[in-house]
Amino acid sequence: MKIFAIRVQPDTRTTISDRYVEYPTPKEYERIWDNGSQNGFHECVNFRNFDKKIKGYMPPSKVKPSLDEPFVLIYVTSKAKNKESISCGLYDRIIGIQAGCQRIKPQKRTDVPPRLQNYIKENDGDPLTYEYEAPYELSILLKNPIENASEIIFPKKSPNSHPWGNLAIREIKDNLSNVIDTIDLNIHQSQWPLWAKIKEHMGFRTFKKIRLATNTPFETYSGETLEEKADDLFEGKEINILVNRFERDATAKSLMIEYYNSNEIDQKNGYKCQICGFDFEEAYGDLGRFFIEAHHLVPLSKIKKSHAVKPKEDLVPLCANCHAMIHKMKEPNYKALRDLYQEQCRKRNRLDLAAKASNVFSVHDPDYIASHLKNLYELYKNEPDSKKQLSISKEISKWIRYLPKDIKIPPSLKEILRIFS
Repeated sequence: MKIFAIRVQPDTRTTISDRYVEYPTPKEYERIWDNGSQNGFHECVNFRNFDKKIKGYMPPSKVKPSLDEPFVLIYVTSKAKNKESISCGLYDRIIGIQAGCQRIKPQKRTDVPPRLQNYIKENDGDPLTYEYEAPYELSILLKNPIENASEIIFPKKSPNSHPWGNLAIREIKDNLSNVIDTIDLNIHQSQWPLWAKIKEHMGFRTFKKIRLATNTPFETYSGETLEEKADDLFEGKEINILVNRFERDATAKSLMIEYYNSNEIDQKNGYKCQICGFDFEEAYGDLGRFFIEAHHLVPLSKIKKSHAVKPKEDLVPLCANCHAMIHKMKEPNYKALRDLYQEQCRKRNRLDLAAKASNVFSVHDPDYIASHLKNLYELYKNEPDSKKQLSISKEISKWIRYLPKDIKIPPSLKEILRIFS
């Protein structure tokens, strides 16, 4: 199956949320026509559902897909030619993919709004015809458009070479795996199921690579229990390359995050460090969203063989700092490092940090709730601001409700229960 990049007009409309989906008004059409670098918009970007099909038009080009073979189109917005278009930030981006495309005999559109038909007729424009169809369920308009598209798809072979070769449609050959990996790294969480389906249709494995340093979450799953989903996960096989590395299954990390998110207290707990409580999104905003590292409680380098992975028991979410520290220990021990962090926070009178951390790992370790309550109580006693004290007291009352019923109540905890229950 051939895969083509198709270069289309950047749509500069800023007030329409479903850009590239709805028809532009005549005024918008004219603005797009004037601002873009191509000869008109031609409605060549179309992701609308027409009876479970996408019906599209391709811009004039020396290269076009065959009439006989199905193909894939990766949509890229062309570079704009004036400041207004450039400032909108919508040029030279991968904006969508359509798989299962098939050329058809050109058909004139019958659903073009009357005012747009009149505009085209009065200005000797293109009659807006369909030239190909694609299944709607194999089409995706990216929620996270990918910038520097031309460089990603067609890397320059020389400083003076033109990535597109002055073509509006060009087949992707040499750099296809990198293009797919780049989309993997940028795809929005909600679009993973659809993207996985499109990848499978294109002949790519759904879980091809581990995603590193990305704000994109891992795949989400439904319809199976955690144990059922984890039955066939294996990792740790030693591979000889320049150095030894150990295979990791990206699905295992996804399920780890899913497990740590599955609770009634904090549904984003899987993206927080289970030692220090660090939250990448809280620290870095959108850049840090959906990012966390996975630590193997038993290092793969010690196992040195392929083995079944149980995300619930074998993996724990950590930030980069704690992940580095745990591997610096002579005998990496997650709970020992967690206790050391708590000890250092109290030693330096950083009760806020101690409470933030214990808040995170108490979500999935009820036995630690008593220690978390002690942290909150110390914070409460040392807080001079009455409003903040009230807020902390509410937090203490909340956590008391989550105490395991069979927990042995130590004297220090009895005092807290007496005051706040």
